Amino acid sequence: MAPWFTQFRTFMRIFFALLSMVFPLWGLLLASGMLYRLMQSPPNDVYYVKYDFGDDIVWWVVLSLCGILAAGRVLFVRHARLHWLWFPFAMLFLLIFVPNQFHHHVHHPLFPSFEEPWRSLRVSRSAVSRELSSLYYDMKPAIERGDMPPCVSGPTDRVSPYHRAGVPLVYQQVCVTTDVPLDSLLASSAPGTLYIMRRPGDPTIRLRATVLGTNQTTTISWAPAFYGTDPLELTISTPPEPTPSPLVQEEAPPMSSGEALPVLQTELTPHANH
Repeated sequence: MAPWFTQFRTFMRIFFALLSMVFPLWGLLLASGMLYRLMQSPPNDVYYVKYDFGDDIVWWVVLSLCGILAAGRVLFVRHARLHWLWFPFAMLFLLIFVPNQFHHHVHHPLFPSFEEPWRSLRVSRSAVSRELSSLYYDMKPAIERGDMPPCVSGPTDRVSPYHRAGVPLVYQQVCVTTDVPLDSLLASSAPGTLYIMRRPGDPTIRLRATVLGTNQTTTISWAPAFYGTDPLELTISTPPEPTPSPLVQEEAPPMSSGEALPVLQTELTPHANH
């Protein structure tokens, strides 16, 4: 075989081995970031979705080390086959696909454990939406019958998926009648707050809930709808109040006995000849 071709093949072998090693190193960098977040405790004023990065750190470290060993075998073992590079190159798929699963709303990811931080956030939103739907179905029958129970604000006995300062939060129920913009209600809300809202003069009852936009943040937002970007809002229409309808009675014209007598006599006259 020509020397130039041998040198070219050796060069390409080294080039692809070094290129493939970039992706496992990227995986180690990702694991290091997870380890840092695991060791860092959230500030006391931050709401967060609790998640343990330990399992993900182990997975990323094991896969990254296997990718580095596979690339190193091709790089340092002269007669090693190039198919060993398939493993480190496959990590490129993981590094691109996994972080984008949440953004593309993939509900059945191929690697659920790798996207756990994003899945935890999505699951927490689903839990809040289910809680709001449960409140809706509890209230709707009574309201439609016209037997609306009194609305009571305060904490419930159900634990929400959110935490603060290491303490799990419970769902809060807030009853409010206001005509201010609804976004202004978020300023003093915690995630997992269930709003039962009415507008002055409007018989419609609106139900909304608050969630977190990211895993750790002080910013609260409305729970998003299942499709689109609008907030999830469930409405219940109260029955209209019955209005008394006046009974209209037509008075029969007065009839005297004297007016009816000739009629009777006329009807009886033909029978008098018999």
